[in-house]
Amino acid sequence: IPDDYVPDPGQRLDLYKRLSAIEDEDECRALLDEIADRFGPVPGETILLADLMIVKALARRLDASRTTVQGRLQR
Repeated sequence: IPDDYVPDPGQRLDLYKRLSAIEDEDECRALLDEIADRFGPVPGETILLADLMIVKALARRLDASRTTVQGRLQR
């Protein structure tokens, strides 16, 4: 989450914690909607982070012991 998007470190930390605790895609999309309502259009970096948290949530549901993401970021 870029510093210039959410300038307050405490708010950013809270958002990171909430994103890391999501359990499914619907919950993630609802959180992204809330973030957009509070701070404006969600930057690509934050959307990418949310997508990664969805993958992690799915992996937790499958009892995966590890997840690996490979490839290059497209901006």
